[in-house]
Amino acid sequence: MATEFTGYLSEYGSFPVLVDGQGQVRWAHWRYKRSVKPSQIVVHYTAGGTFDSIAIYLSKANEREVSIHFVIGRKGELAMICPLDWIAYHAGNWDHNVRSIGIELVHADDDSPYPEPQLEALTQLCRKLCALFDIPITSIIGHRDIVQTICPRNLDLDMVRARVAGQQPVPKPQPSPIAKSEHLYGVHEGPVDWLDGVHGWFVDTVNVWWASEGKDYSSIIDRGHTVIARLNNGYGDAGTLPLPHLYDEFAQQVELVVSRTPNCHIWQIGNEMNHEQERPDGQPILPQPYAACYAKCRARIHQVPGHEHDEVAIGAVAPWNPQTTYAGNPSGDWVRYFLDVIREIRALKCPIDAITLHAYTHTHNPDEVTSETKMNAPFGNRCFYFRAYRDFLEALPADLHSLPIYITEADPSDSAWSDVNNGYVRKLYDEIDLWDQQHPKGPHIWCLILYRGKDVADDKWYFADKAGVRQDWEAAKQHRYTNR
Repeated sequence: MATEFTGYLSEYGSFPVLVDGQGQVRWAHWRYKRSVKPSQIVVHYTAGGTFDSIAIYLSKANEREVSIHFVIGRKGELAMICPLDWIAYHAGNWDHNVRSIGIELVHADDDSPYPEPQLEALTQLCRKLCALFDIPITSIIGHRDIVQTICPRNLDLDMVRARVAGQQPVPKPQPSPIAKSEHLYGVHEGPVDWLDGVHGWFVDTVNVWWASEGKDYSSIIDRGHTVIARLNNGYGDAGTLPLPHLYDEFAQQVELVVSRTPNCHIWQIGNEMNHEQERPDGQPILPQPYAACYAKCRARIHQVPGHEHDEVAIGAVAPWNPQTTYAGNPSGDWVRYFLDVIREIRALKCPIDAITLHAYTHTHNPDEVTSETKMNAPFGNRCFYFRAYRDFLEALPADLHSLPIYITEADPSDSAWSDVNNGYVRKLYDEIDLWDQQHPKGPHIWCLILYRGKDVADDKWYFADKAGVRQDWEAAKQHRYTNR
């Protein structure tokens, strides 16, 4: 059947549509009458195809049962496939389908740039739709912001939103000028001598109210190691962050600690914010408040002389932890929380310098390091063991793949460290080296930190007194795995 594109006056305005040889409009087969006004725009990419082939396919009763409102070609061609007062099947989530308009960009399944004519067509279309339906510009999102996918690949949504608003985009991540240790090996507090023979990493947990005089890491840095300072408001009911009305005071104290710690240049803001044990006075730390606190702390740190280029890292999100639920994440999915934190930070036009993760096995069994076992419903797409770190990284927006990734805790989470040399530690570092080798363009993991080297009362994860673990660690170091 011959096809052509022609003007068509819809009830919402004039958009070009696909018509057949008899002049009949080819509307998407998969659609459902809308009952609420759209409040969101979701952008996708096609992973191949041409403008004509994609537009025709999405208008048919295709086997994937998918449809879209608009298709935009690489030359800026535009076609409306589904009327705006109908729901298209595109988001992989019915709640988002109901309240969204879907836009498909014709693009190869690679990281080649989106051409300017296509970006300009997208900008003008989004601007028009936002005006028609009073859609906030912050509600222009990617498919990856809804489900676990890379779609729309390397499209910079911050740049798109800035274009729609007529503003300058958020600065892109830049290579860090900070000198960093070259090896993957690291310990969380405690025995610096475990790092002998490599240039490794040391994570220190800092209560900012107990460290007003600053911290001196000279003895660690002088041995060729890099320090990451995890900045906490407190522990237990004090919360890893304070209550929101105290964020300005907390950020001011962070600035004081940083100003008196001249030899540390990587700072983690908070820890496992989605875990109920980290809540201030039992109040959940939701993504939007966390983003506000992160932005305040980052601004304060970067105004300290000598720390203008410091990396300020997002606090690690607790894997397997569904305790923090909210609108848009009723199941408490930890990867969704992670992505919402990133989205909220970027909505504030605040750059992100680095990301910290936690990755665990359940027992001291080396087989759990590489296990692909999934969790039970409703988290059947999430890894049950150590490779939970991959769930986070595979969901990370493509334009953030250049950010440094620091795994700041790794241990057998449900059991104590056993005093054995069973290859568990070796397998941890084999796994991280494998990830880095398989992802030369990122996301790139710079270190894996064993938790915990400091002897704290009732802490079952203290490992420094276990000869078997030390032997396993020394064998792991023999590989001299690097992060370069």
